[in-house]
Parts: sequence; C-alpha cells; structure tokens
Amino acid sequence: MKKILIIGGLIMILFSMAKAQNADALRVVNSALQALGGEENLKSFVSIYVKAKGIEHRSADTQGYKPDSETTTQHEEILAVFNDGKRLVYEYKTGRHDGTTRWRRVIFNETQRIVADFTTKSVFPAPVRFPSVDRNQDARRIPHTFLLEILANSATLQYLGAKDNQEIISVQVPSAKAPIRLYFDKNTNHLSKYEYTVDFPALGETTAEYFFENYQPHPKLKWFPTKQTIKLGGKIWRTMDVEQVLVDSNEAKTLLELPPELEGFLIPNGTVKEIAKGVYLVYGLSGFQPMFIEFKDFVMAIEAPAAHPSLEETPVESIGNVNAISEEFIAKIKQTIPNKPIKYVVPTHYHSDHAGGIRAFIPENSILLSTSGNKKFYENFAPNLKVETFTNKRIISDGERTVELIDVGANPHTAENIVVYLPQEKYLFQGDLFYFNGEATFPPKDRLTVMPFFAEWIKKNKLSPTRIYGFHSTLYGTMEHIEKILEMKK
Repeated sequence: MKKILIIGGLIMILFSMAKAQNADALRVVNSALQALGGEENLKSFVSIYVKAKGIEHRSADTQGYKPDSETTTQHEEILAVFNDGKRLVYEYKTGRHDGTTRWRRVIFNETQRIVADFTTKSVFPAPVRFPSVDRNQDARRIPHTFLLEILANSATLQYLGAKDNQEIISVQVPSAKAPIRLYFDKNTNHLSKYEYTVDFPALGETTAEYFFENYQPHPKLKWFPTKQTIKLGGKIWRTMDVEQVLVDSNEAKTLLELPPELEGFLIPNGTVKEIAKGVYLVYGLSGFQPMFIEFKDFVMAIEAPAAHPSLEETPVESIGNVNAISEEFIAKIKQTIPNKPIKYVVPTHYHSDHAGGIRAFIPENSILLSTSGNKKFYENFAPNLKVETFTNKRIISDGERTVELIDVGANPHTAENIVVYLPQEKYLFQGDLFYFNGEATFPPKDRLTVMPFFAEWIKKNKLSPTRIYGFHSTLYGTMEHIEKILEMKK
C-alpha cells in the first residue's frame, strides 16, 4: 500500500512539474507576442510581406563546387504570409555557381500549391490540403506568424530553462518529427533563434539554426528583425538583410497572381479574360482560344471554331452538333458584352477547326470577313451568311478602336491566312502560324516549317508585337521568340 502511495505521489509531483514547465513556456510565448504588439493585434492583420536579399553559402548544404571549399551566390526573396492559415507566397531568386539562376514563385492559394519557374517559364500546379506542411514550414520564417502557431499548439510547450540571457522553450508542431527549440532574449522578449535536429542528406544528424537579429521598430508590427541568418551544422548557409516589411499590402495580394505571360497555364477552361480594354480571349473552349473585340456599337469575333472529326471513327456523325463550340463562343460573347451585336466574324483561315462553326453566326446576322480566295468556299458552306472579302489588308475602326486584318499570303500552312493586329496594344492574334505553350516546348519540332515563315513575315512587315496570341496556344509569345526562331534558321 505504501509503495502505491509513493508511486502515486511521484506521479503527482511529475505532473505538477510538467504543468509548471508548460506554464513557464506559455508565459515566455505570451511575453514575446506582447512585445510584438499582442496576439489580438497580430491576428487582425490579413498579411505580412517581407522582402530581403543576401548571400547563400552553397557548400554548407553540400551544393557547392567542392565539399571542402566555400561557394557563395547571391540570393533574393519575398515572403508573403496570410493569416488565414492557407495562403502564402514565397518567391526567390538564387544564383548557382555555374552562372545560372533558380528563380521561382511558390503560391499557396485556397486549393492549390503552384510552382512558377520564371527561368523556364513553366508552371506546375498540385492540389493541397490544409493545414499544409509545406505552407506552414515557410510561414515560420516570420517570427510573428510562428509565435501565433506556437500558441495554437501550447499543449506541447515545455520550458527548458535559461542560459546566457536567453529563455529556452520547446514546442512540438504538427509537421515536425523532432521538437523545435526556441530562444528568447530576456531583456526584449524577442525571439532570437530557433533550432532543431535533422538527418540531413550527405551530412547526417545535423542542427539547423534560424537567427533573428537587429530588431527595428515597425509602425504596425511594433518590432521586426532586419537581419536573418540560417546555419546548418554550425556553418552559415544563408544571410539576409530585410529591405521591406509591409502589412496588408497590395504587394502581397499581387504575388498571389501569376504574371500575364504565365497565367494561361492555370486559367480554367471556358474562362473569358480581358487581356486589354475591350479585347477578350476565351480560354480552353474545347481546346481552342478564340478572341473577340469590342467596338463602340458592335463586336468582332475572331475564329468560328468547330471540332474536326476523325474519319477513323465510325460513324463520323457521332460528333453531334457541328456548331456547338461556336454556339458556346457566341454565348460567352453575349454574357460578356450583352447589348452589342456580333457584326463581324473573322476566321483566320478556312480549315474546319477555325471556320467549321460559321453557320452558328447566321442567326446573329454577322458578316464574315475573309480573303478573296476563300469567298466561294464560305458561300457554299454557309449560303445565308454575308461574306465580304479584302486583298492584303482590311482596317476596321470606329474612331476609338482600330483593328487591322492582314493577309500574310501564301505560306506553308495555307494559300491565304489572316492575322489580326491591334496597333494600340501591339497585340497580334494568329491561327496555325506560330505556337507557344511554354519555354519547355518551344519551338515545337513539328512546326518548324511554318514558324520560320511567320518570323520572317513579322520582320519583313516591320511589326513588333508585344504579345503574339494563338488559337491553339494558352500562352502568348513575344519578339524574343521570333528572334529565337530566326537564329535557329541561321
């Protein structure tokens, strides 16, 4: 009986000690939060945006030139953490010792983790569930958001004592295998460092340390560290000087969006996007990207898309309504611009995927604009549709908006082919003359007859479009890609 009472007493003592340790650790966390403006104040913010630059020591994590010598590169980064526990953006630009650069933006929105590579101009989306391990790992590099996460996991707190004017606690966060140890300055209550042990590739059991130094006053966050250092196994891996800290900024919101040249990777099928005032693309319309343009009193539709059936399939009639895609295109136009007639429809050329849906425009009383060589073809296919033709160029203008329809003439794809040029925006739309779906696939090897022709035609006609859109491309090309094609030909 006495043994049972003794054991019970020891358990009670240990429980009381653990409770006291937890209370001390919680006190330290609350004091640190108070020093940064208080829990409620920090929770009221939508986002914190931090911009920094510094040096990365690539030998420290076994990524240098030689294992026994120093290899350093420049590093720049932007971190935007949103307090909803979901959204976060981390963009970084880090040099490699071979002279190349890794430049990426990682976006956590409410449903996806998106990695945009600005060097290769490619995008890789993947679904994500919250709470996300990857998202929270990045968020911990801002002490304010890390302390809020620690407070949410206060049941795992433990007070480890004081040393060298630092109070030390540990916390077990959901995504970490080992506890994280945190060090707080006893004079300021600021988080000065956190560390953990990890079995690091090619290094073995190693300590990773994150230092927050030189705290400076901030109008909303009260204090913020202007110098950050990360060490691995006692060696400096990265040092950063903080250049800008913003709260609830437009800069943070902007980071959530992909740049225009990459957004085509992720735009959902059927999305209507205004790429310039009054100029619209319909993305992923059964695999096509037709354009429409708003004038003062009317609309111009570019392309009359239709699915091209395969004669290997029996019966071919199984494709159903030939006009279905163009009817959907017309519906998108009317939803976007409800009170203006579709006065013109302009197929870039006569192929069925570009012009097979022109009969859908008959109820709209649209006028089909084309080159003269295709007039008979269109009239036979859609005899109730009015056809107007031009040679070389046709300009449509209402005094505010001007659109140039230009026949490129005989080319490797067709005898006649129209490009649509918007001189105010310097945008060009074409079909089957130029293909760009990202740097990784440019130039497509199966299009190396028509694309050199188009590049030479652009130069010969002294056009310099800032964006080149295509009926079969979700992204747009630039003159940089035209020059690349010309260099390849040389």
